[in-house]
Amino acid sequence: MLVLATIGARSGRVRENRVAFIRHGQDPVVAGSNYGSPASPHWYHNLVANPVVTVEVYGERIQARARVARGLEREMLYALLAQRMPGFLQAQRRTGG
Repeated sequence: MLVLATIGARSGRVRENRVAFIRHGQDPVVAGSNYGSPASPHWYHNLVANPVVTVEVYGERIQARARVARGLEREMLYALLAQRMPGFLQAQRRTGG
């Protein structure tokens, strides 16, 4: 698990969420999945509004600039994520995406 600290889009407060992740090279990759709900999780909206985040992995905290993968990159990263965590495929099927 990764602890993702975002700044609330409306509140401006720090919000921490534990999210599943994989590594692609040195970069952590998370999916803005909400367990099959068609709505994205709140932390995703915060990340888009304020992409400077704090990431904690294995006790190490770093500040990073998050970005949303698009197109072929998104497809490739989601396939890697789903290969390692098949539950994401089931969630994707529930959303029709």
